Amino acid sequence: MHTEIPAKAPLDPPEQGRMFGAWAILILLTVCYTFSVIDRYVISYVAVNIKQDLNLSDVQLGLLQGFVFAIFYAVAGIPLFARG
Repeated sequence: MHTEIPAKAPLDPPEQGRMFGAWAILILLTVCYTFSVIDRYVISYVAVNIKQDLNLSDVQLGLLQGFVFAIFYAVAGIPLFARG
């Protein structure tokens, strides 16, 4: 018994628009994530200069890089979810 696999039909215009939108969202999220990672690394690279300029202790610098950074992102994200 031989069954023939039907050829895949080309996408109709509404489906093409959804695919474009999905790829656009994926690219946008990838760019946002990349900037988020870069933002974390920039603080790490300039940590010694920040520590010297602001006369911070190691504990204060650690809080700046960890806890305060997380709180800032959590608070900054609230307006994004409040609109939805």
